[in-house]
Amino acid sequence: MGRLQRFFLNLISSIALALLLVTVISNWETSVTVQFLEITLADLSLGSVFLGIIALTGLIGILKSWELMGLVQKNMRKSERHLEKAEVTAEISTDKVKALESKVQTLEKALSKALEDMAKSRERG
Repeated sequence: MGRLQRFFLNLISSIALALLLVTVISNWETSVTVQFLEITLADLSLGSVFLGIIALTGLIGILKSWELMGLVQKNMRKSERHLEKAEVTAEISTDKVKALESKVQTLEKALSKALEDMAKSRERG
């Protein structure tokens, strides 16, 4: 998400929260009856109901953010392990290449010595 999109999202959220708070303040004294399932709460102020809704929404947002952070951290740990495995594989490959280069050098030296010995034995013989 780009900076401009984030800015407008924050702006819209702030405006919505401000409007909701104005509604809470202007309706603080209005009395309502709230019925949820079979529970009836009578004579609650509308402002307190709105504040309860805001608090519940905030709590849900915090919990969802916490869950999202857990998922992000889990994915980060998974990516770190994958990167470590790739680094180990690269080190092993580098070690194998070095070992093969060393063997090639040893064989080249042995071949050179064998060719020199052969040339010397021809000169003698």
